[in-house]
Order: sequence, then structure tokens, then C-alpha cells
Amino acid sequence: MQLVDGRPVFATTDLVAFLACEHLTALETASLAGLVRRPSRPDPELDLIQQRGLEHERRYLADLEGAGRRVTRIEPDARIEDRGEALLVASFGPKHLVAAPFTPSASRPL
Repeated sequence: MQLVDGRPVFATTDLVAFLACEHLTALETASLAGLVRRPSRPDPELDLIQQRGLEHERRYLADLEGAGRRVTRIEPDARIEDRGEALLVASFGPKHLVAAPFTPSASRPL
């Protein structure tokens, strides 16, 4: 979870974290609001796991496309209308969907 232009942005991992532990989401939200400090410490092992996860995702998508599978990507800077259209196309076409983080707006509040 992070603030972008003053608005919270939620990644898939934030949604999974909420399902696993609502308290964690409350702490993350409080941290964004500046009410608490989020603990931070260097963790090379965590950095390595994150890097490997991103590399795996890139390889997996390349393999899907190399096998002729259609992959729909929803880009992080896409307008909400474009994201909705991509989701509609994905529901009838490609079997694989890559989604950008969710950003609430005035028309889509939390």
C-alpha cells in the first residue's frame, strides 16, 4: 500500500494481506496517514525473494506468450475506463490477465 498523488494505491499483495489479517491493513493505513511509523530494516533475503518473484512473473508471461496464449495487461497508468474495457475483453478472450495495482478515486472510493 502506498500513496500516489495523495491517494492510496493497493497492490494484489495488499488485498491478500487484508484477507489474512485486517489488523495489518489497519496498521498500514495508519502508517500512510502518518499516525504510526512503519518498521523498516534492511533484509537482503527479502530483497532476493522479491527479485526472484518478479523474474518468475516475467518468465511465466514470456512463456505464455511464446506458447501463443493471449495475455491481457492492465497498465498502472491506464484510465479506469480503459481498465474496465481490458477486464471485459479478458472475460471473453485471453485466459491470462496481468493487473496493475488498484487506485481508489472519487468515483471509486474505498
